[in-house]
Amino acid sequence: MVRFSAWPTSDIDSDFSHSIDEWRRDPELLNSFGECFRVRPTYARGARMFHKTVQFDDLFISATAASSPLVHDCIPSFAEGGRRFFLLMPNRPRYLDIGAQRVVQRAGECAIADSTIAHTAAYSQPHASICLSIPAATLSHYVPEPDRLVGMRFASDGTLSRLLSMLLLSVWTSAEAGAARGDGRRGADALLRVMACCYARSPSRPAASESAARVSCEQIKQLIDMEIRNPELSVQLIAQRVGVTTRYLQLLFAREQECVSQYIKRERLLGCLLDLRDSDFDHQSITEIAFSWGFNSAAHFSSSFKKEFGLNARDYRACTRGDLEALGATGEEGTLMEAVLLLNHHRTH
Repeated sequence: MVRFSAWPTSDIDSDFSHSIDEWRRDPELLNSFGECFRVRPTYARGARMFHKTVQFDDLFISATAASSPLVHDCIPSFAEGGRRFFLLMPNRPRYLDIGAQRVVQRAGECAIADSTIAHTAAYSQPHASICLSIPAATLSHYVPEPDRLVGMRFASDGTLSRLLSMLLLSVWTSAEAGAARGDGRRGADALLRVMACCYARSPSRPAASESAARVSCEQIKQLIDMEIRNPELSVQLIAQRVGVTTRYLQLLFAREQECVSQYIKRERLLGCLLDLRDSDFDHQSITEIAFSWGFNSAAHFSSSFKKEFGLNARDYRACTRGDLEALGATGEEGTLMEAVLLLNHHRTH
């Protein structure tokens, strides 16, 4: 058992059953962290790590400890389960980057992060930390606008903030003892109520417009990249995953002179463009390649490909590279030269 109540790092080496290198390489161990967690290779050689996660109802609580300084990154996630907020507490000071914001988080101090916004924690010494993962829908029952919590720290020298930290520690203790669904759930409810009180009394909450701005075009594109082969991908699905309106998404892309649906279609076409010239896919028909990139109509794919690249997919697949370069050089095929350049770039990198 990792005794977080005493906040040790030197007395629990026996609990570090795997080296950090093993955590970084082993798929099964990585899965215990979740797909969006990454450890940078900045730790001491031979350093070891402990991690445990307990689920109760729709909440997850996890504890992580490392015998070395390190930096870990949480990559933005738009998982099927939806957006989540993280209540984070370390036992040693650390730098915490949430989006473009950097803070120094003190030992025993809680802070809030968002699964759709990248955050990074950097430690200069051995350490341990606790994370309570809360669905956005659950948190919204306690806090009217949970977006405003992102980046907020609950100063460890305040009465309510100290109570919040103690409750988080208590929830972890209950979870580790196997009482998460009873004592842990009651403790989590009390914790979320205290968090709501801290939020209400905070004089420096970000404005709603600032909160919404944190959902950037780049984040949306990361989601699209992850889901691009999903034929169900749509503006509505993206808005639901990110927790914004479809109108907000369209306005966000309009600033870049783009449309969300057009961006999705173009990225799919570029994927098809590369696969059609890749010998690894010679055994697949044009329709099979198109469907593997999320198209669900051969006719729609054919007309879209011709409109985007100025050449139908069958002729494009049959052309030699010299033919394509000649077409692009004469300017006869519109955007085809861009396709050739992209193709050459991927072939040489």
